[in-house]
Amino acid sequence: MSKRHTPFWRGVAIGVFILCGGARLVALPEYGADCSSCHRESKTGMTLTNFQGMANLGAGTLKVYQGSPGGILPIQIYVTNTFDSLWGLAVENLGSAGVTNRADQIDFTPDPTWTSQFSGAYFTQGPVNDSPPELWTFNLAIQTNTPIDAYVAQVQMAGVNPRDEHWSQPEAFYIQVVNALPPAPVITSVSRLGNNLTVRAATTIGFNYYLDYRTSLSTGAWLTATQGTGTGNTLPLTDAGATNAQRFYQIRVQ
Repeated sequence: MSKRHTPFWRGVAIGVFILCGGARLVALPEYGADCSSCHRESKTGMTLTNFQGMANLGAGTLKVYQGSPGGILPIQIYVTNTFDSLWGLAVENLGSAGVTNRADQIDFTPDPTWTSQFSGAYFTQGPVNDSPPELWTFNLAIQTNTPIDAYVAQVQMAGVNPRDEHWSQPEAFYIQVVNALPPAPVITSVSRLGNNLTVRAATTIGFNYYLDYRTSLSTGAWLTATQGTGTGNTLPLTDAGATNAQRFYQIRVQ
């Protein structure tokens, strides 16, 4: 995880680590262990921030982080108190099944600055006697083939202080993968040869481009002359039936 000092703007949770007896790090099995099994003292030392809202997407009302396939989703954790402890943060249950479709699987690349404990769980360890508040960020890269769905993950903070108090705090949250907003179409050229009118437009992978027309600018429905899939390059869209005395055109992206 990246540690930053300047603030700005699912499944069953799985345990990642236990800090027991000073700096000893104990990896836990993947079948549902939790920091609180050793760190039984419940304390509030962190707050999830930069989320987009609160919602119940199938696993209770939780904070929602929204990201799009192919994008980077920053999950920020505001450390409010370290209780004079050796402590660590964990982001868990990444790679979980979808809420609306259990066959969906979030495909991701984790923040390389966090340490992997096992599949879908990553942690970073804080310094001793670090003075809060501090803002920590887990940058999650959502792969382009991730299905549109909501996924439940969890962040945990755990530590042990000089008084041998083993404390922890968990919080579940949603990762909601949504379609990216379509980019505004950019027309690069327009040409006509006989009844063929061709509009060339710059395109983005993952979106469909439609060449619509109508014969009056103020009345009538827009009709689709042709469509194409974005390739990342310039795409020619040709109306092969441009026989009217006049036609007005638009490019629509979705």
